[in-house]
Parts: sequence; structure tokens; C-alpha cells
Amino acid sequence: MLRFRHQPENIPTHFAEPSKRVLLWNLSYLVSEKELLTYLKGYGAVWVVLPVQSLYGFRKNHPHPLGIAYAEFESNEKATEAIERLFNQIYHGRPLKLRYHQPYVPKKKSKNNPRDTQSVARGIELNTFDSDINPISSENIDLTNPVELTEEERVAPAVVPSKLNVKKRAVSTETVYCKILPEGTTDLHLRQHFKAFHPKEIWIFKSAPTRSRMCFSNKSHSFTSALITLETEELLKRVAKIMSKKKLLDNKVIVRPAYLTKIEEVKRIAEQEELETPIEEIPRENSGSVSTNMETAEAQFPITIPVTSHEIVIDSEPYIGNVPTIPEEGPTSIISSA
Repeated sequence: MLRFRHQPENIPTHFAEPSKRVLLWNLSYLVSEKELLTYLKGYGAVWVVLPVQSLYGFRKNHPHPLGIAYAEFESNEKATEAIERLFNQIYHGRPLKLRYHQPYVPKKKSKNNPRDTQSVARGIELNTFDSDINPISSENIDLTNPVELTEEERVAPAVVPSKLNVKKRAVSTETVYCKILPEGTTDLHLRQHFKAFHPKEIWIFKSAPTRSRMCFSNKSHSFTSALITLETEELLKRVAKIMSKKKLLDNKVIVRPAYLTKIEEVKRIAEQEELETPIEEIPRENSGSVSTNMETAEAQFPITIPVTSHEIVIDSEPYIGNVPTIPEEGPTSIISSA
């Protein structure tokens, strides 16, 4: 149901400039266009339109009147006379309401502030008499004393927006960073995976436990990553793009050029762990006789393999596992699964 602004009972009010077109409302739903035009012809009406709304039902469309109508008269004077004479006149059991038609004018949003709107039809008037600012013209410009710039102002660069002044982190030209490795990944898997780019050195480490922002549980998650130094002439961006599409242990791995700060951090933590690791003495039993049999010698003097692998936990307490590594194609640092 359409509702209009309240108007007095006996005095018609006009919200728009006088025009030939008039808006009528509070009409009975039983009035047709032909009947209303016949009623208004005595006041100089030319045509009448009753807007309707289609109500879609089951297999039927019912046009439903809105209780309003638009009528156009022969002149503005005829329209004014019809409004004054027919306002609050009873027609089909309802008092008629009339006023001039107000055309719709869209509003334009300003570029500086979208909330500030201004009407397209309304003009902006500037009072130049009250302004103390003189308009700029060729007569006001003094050409005899041109402005001279200093040498510093000439050489000074243009002001760059703050977004462009953000320093980019330096990346390595030979080391890639592999994030979120599948469970059980070893250096042998990584060497086979990056075989085409000749890996030289591999550092496998585990990140500090963190909580997921999308998860409401109290569980902390940590993932395994790796730094792989490659010996290739290909650009690391191209290598990262190629290897990110391949699967490692049936899982896709995020590969990108490693930041230099990340490489330094991993190596620094590895050095600290090596310094903090105590050297274990191997106890030897004193035996009077030396056996020539290999099995007997191993039983009397157990052989230990030196530790060359590390598990690095960033920003957390490190855990070092004694896991032997198989040297292939250069030195490798690997973690043990705890």
C-alpha cells in the first residue's frame, strides 16, 4: 500500500511547480481509467493513467491497482483549477487528493565523498562579491619577475606515495623455501623432487606451534618446511612456479624464493643447537685379547655414527634427534621425526 505525506483536510498543498500533469491518490480500487477520464474531462483533462502492479499467483496474473492516477490537462491553469475544485471531493466513497506532479530527478554522488549528494537539476550559485580572493587571469600575473628555483629544488625528486615507499624484503637467488611439507618427508624425497635443478644443500625445520584463526579449538598446529639450495641457471621464480604445480608424496607444496632473513635465522638457530649439544663419551671396555672376527670386535667396541642432522624449531625449544644421513650430492641437514 502506498502512503503519501499528510496533507490538510480542506486546503490543497502543492509540492512542485505548476504543470499540466497532476497526481491523484486515495482513489477507489474499483475505478477504471475510462471512468476517471470521463469524470475529469469536464475540467480539461486530456488523458489519464492508472498504474497497476502485477501479482503473480498459481497460473494466474492479477493486475492490482495502486490507488493513484496521473492526469494531464490542457494547460497549467486548467490543472490548478482542477486541484482547487476537486481536492477532498468525494468520489466513489473516498475524498480525492490532488497535487502537481513532481518529476523524478536522480541525485549525483560526488567523487570526494560518496555520502554527499547533490541534485543534478539544481545549480550552484557563487557570490563573487563577498569573496576577498581575486580571480586568476593573465592580467594579474607578473611576468617581469619570474620565479626562480634553487638547485636543490630542481634536483629534488617528486613526492612518492607512502605505499610505494614500502621496502621489499631481499630474497635469495639460489635458495627456495618449501612450506607445509607432507608428513614423513625426508631429504631423499626432496632431492628426488628437485632433481632437475641439482639441489646442493637441504635444511628441514619445523615451525613454532600456532593456533589457526579460523579454528575455535585450543589445539596448536606446527608444520614442517625446508630450505633448498639449488645449483641451476633458471630463475628461482620460474623454478617456484614449476615446482608448485608438482606433487610431493601426493600433496602440493608451496614453493617460493626464500627470504635472506629466513636463511640467516635457520642457520643461526642450527649453530646455537650445535653449541648447546653436549658431546657424549663412548665407553670402551678393557679386554685382554683382540679378536680378529668383525662381529666380536663390534660387540666389544660399539661403533657410533656422528650426528650431522638437526631439527630446528623456530621460536620454540629445539629438539635434536640423532639420525644418520646418507651424503648424496653435497652436505645435507635433516630433522628426525619426533
